[in-house]
Amino acid sequence: MTPVLQLGFLVAEFRFRGKPSGRSAVRRRLNPSQTWLGDFVVIEYIRYRIAEPERRVAFEGAYAKAAGELDSAPECLAYELSHGVEEPERYILRIEWTSLEGHEQGFRGGPWFPSFLAPCGRSSETSRR
Repeated sequence: MTPVLQLGFLVAEFRFRGKPSGRSAVRRRLNPSQTWLGDFVVIEYIRYRIAEPERRVAFEGAYAKAAGELDSAPECLAYELSHGVEEPERYILRIEWTSLEGHEQGFRGGPWFPSFLAPCGRSSETSRR
């Protein structure tokens, strides 16, 4: 059975998850000079609304391909794509980053970002908020 998550108004199924989460996994991924206490991670939420069922299938396939770039990026600690059960047109992508700088300069300025965006090209049916 697929795990279900209650997020306020949204009941969601996890479509895929990446990278281990949890305190010890995060600590290993952080710079050795950092300690857990006093440091923080940046959590990014991207919400999508995709009306047509066939586009949802394509969207999930594209993100499954793009997930490899998140796995390769040292700035990304974990990620998950959730899909609405009660509102099937809704998706939430949650990404944990080592820091704001790691996300904006490291990932977006690094080799993974263009390859991450390529399979997930924005369409008029997909709204990113």
